[in-house]
Amino acid sequence: MTWTSDLAREIGEQVFTDDAAREAASTDFGRLVVRKPAAVVRPQSTEDVARVVKFAASRGLGVATRGAGHSQTGQSLSEHIVLDMTSLDQMQPSGSAGVPPATAVTVTCHAGLTWRSLVEQLAPSALSPPVLTNNLDVTVGGTLSTAGLGVASWRRGTQADHCLELEVVTGTGEIVRCSEDRDRDLFDAVRAGVGQFGIITKATLEVRRHKPGFRTYYLLYDDLGALLDDLKLLMTEERFDYIESWCAPCPQGFKKTVGGEWQAFAQWFYPLHVTIETDWSQADWARGDAERLQGLRFYRHVHTTEIGDIRDFFTRLDSLFALWKRGGFWDY
Repeated sequence: MTWTSDLAREIGEQVFTDDAAREAASTDFGRLVVRKPAAVVRPQSTEDVARVVKFAASRGLGVATRGAGHSQTGQSLSEHIVLDMTSLDQMQPSGSAGVPPATAVTVTCHAGLTWRSLVEQLAPSALSPPVLTNNLDVTVGGTLSTAGLGVASWRRGTQADHCLELEVVTGTGEIVRCSEDRDRDLFDAVRAGVGQFGIITKATLEVRRHKPGFRTYYLLYDDLGALLDDLKLLMTEERFDYIESWCAPCPQGFKKTVGGEWQAFAQWFYPLHVTIETDWSQADWARGDAERLQGLRFYRHVHTTEIGDIRDFFTRLDSLFALWKRGGFWDY
């Protein structure tokens, strides 16, 4: 009898050893590492997670937690046991959704809940997490374990900064609730700890009341120094709620090097997208487009989004991700 049989007897029907389950958990988003687990466990409770950890510790087996599998270099892989946390995906509101904006509102959710599901469940109450990752199909536990950055991070920090309390299974299988006021060392180690100090099973998170609409300005720079200066200005003056930028090469052709070889070269451009939330009030529009962009040294103002639903902003990259998937770029 193998240890996988012992695990199945200990945990029950949540243990999967078939080829399909093991193959699905054998690689991650980075596609750089392949490790086929001997068993995949889909826990139904925190107690299940604790039992798996105790079992593995007693046998000297490795355990990796897996949410959406978006690690880059094998962090969510194991040759022994993979805990598929997506089976723990419930959200429980705590506090009233009808409170004034100045009143703190929190939610408690399992680690396997995706940010998309959380956003959708909070939407009827006009609430959302202070920081959202670009890809909403990753899990709460996964991004809290890696800090969790988004286009609001310049102002609001990481997703982990807005975590008030965690339920954690330690390496010995103990279930611990930790926060700034309780087991602070564990709380600080687990947030952005890449799963090395404990397994997050549940989190209590801050949420905020957002405005219903948004407006985005699409700017293009051809000078990196000008972009960096403008980013500093925008963050200092807090003109916008969301800021995102990246670099994009525009291939120009080939030029001869000193050694006489022809080498491809490109002109670099730097898109900058800046977004405000709006409730369409007069106060929101007291500052016009010209004032919002005053003093910026962009190469071109490419486009301005008309007022849209804020939920469309949260999911603005879904079409891009769908294109990557259709083209095969998502999986390789």
